[in-house]
Amino acid sequence: MIAIIDSDIGNTRAVENLFWSLGLEARSTRSCEVLEAASHLVLCGVAKFDAAMRSLHRIPEVTSLVRERVLVEGIPFLGICSGMQVLFSSSEEGTEPGLGWLKGHVSALNPHPNLPVPHMGWNTVRVLGPSKLVEEDNQEYYFCHSYAVQLSAYDGATAAVDYGDSLVAIVEEANIFGVQFHPEKSLSAGKKLLESFARA
Repeated sequence: MIAIIDSDIGNTRAVENLFWSLGLEARSTRSCEVLEAASHLVLCGVAKFDAAMRSLHRIPEVTSLVRERVLVEGIPFLGICSGMQVLFSSSEEGTEPGLGWLKGHVSALNPHPNLPVPHMGWNTVRVLGPSKLVEEDNQEYYFCHSYAVQLSAYDGATAAVDYGDSLVAIVEEANIFGVQFHPEKSLSAGKKLLESFARA
């Protein structure tokens, strides 16, 4: 069973429904009992960095259990959009420390002519190396964000997206996965990615 951490910062219902459409049992939850039984964990996010961290820490026992399951037990974890950003140490968007599971800093998108911020809509993702989440290069996914990790500032990316600068699109470190885009809005490419995560 895939547990989607219900932290009030993401479209958990859409992600849950997408897993079910793939024939995969998924549940949005704050229950430690459910999180303990899950084979995979997902954290969605559409909030500002500090709000995401405060929401995540609102139930300390949940945060502690998730950390134990991911960092000690090694079960697969997927962060989506700001759910990926909070995996890093810090963000320009706020003052709260991130989870720090990944070494890096989230920064504001640099302004570029004819490229409005936020970065919103479909964009092509370049695969940089072996990936458990994506097999095909140059797939399009749906983005909606004003902050990101610069590719030049983090060497663990398995995929990048170009939006004025080269930005981290996918991270994969052992059992920890993150995507800057929204799989639940990315049609067939998003469904395929979530299916791959469920097999990780």
